[in-house]
Amino acid sequence: MLTYRVDDEITLRLLDVHHALTLFRCIQVNRKHLRRWLLWVAETLCVEDCWKFILYTHKKAAKEEEFHFGIWYRGELSGVIGAHSIDWTTKSAEVGYWLSESLQGRGIVTRSVLHMIRFLFEEHDMNRVEIRCALSNLKSQAIPRRLGFQLVGMLREAEKVEGQLENLLIFELLRSEWKSIYQNVVVDTWNP
Repeated sequence: MLTYRVDDEITLRLLDVHHALTLFRCIQVNRKHLRRWLLWVAETLCVEDCWKFILYTHKKAAKEEEFHFGIWYRGELSGVIGAHSIDWTTKSAEVGYWLSESLQGRGIVTRSVLHMIRFLFEEHDMNRVEIRCALSNLKSQAIPRRLGFQLVGMLREAEKVEGQLENLLIFELLRSEWKSIYQNVVVDTWNP
């Protein structure tokens, strides 16, 4: 199982079927918070739903179409970060993430996204990484802004948030920008 040690507190691991119960419990505890931003939460009703999702991620990872990692914070599964919408022709991918509400504000997602970007640019030779956030999701927007992404556009009424159509902001970071911003940043390597 692919595991990546971000720092002393955070580890990213490809989700495996034995994580299904823990993942479901994490979603359950954060259901009210997550359903505001993520439509799939309403359809995740039992452990089997998480198990099916994890099997789906294995198939996608085997084809290098998507990669979904659990975010372990101090040994506890606390969220998920993923690369999806991978386009090998344009060498682009979209990154998405969620974290337990009680752990927000500690830089966990920022550090995880930083290392996911490295994974995509350096391990998979991507040229462009995109993050999309609802206009009202200020905490999620702070991540790409903090990491040097450029706000490149807005899709109007493109996402349903709490039953209402909302604008979706699009942030992008190019490989060339990554190299100039992070040329002196030392990141651990992937650990098998």
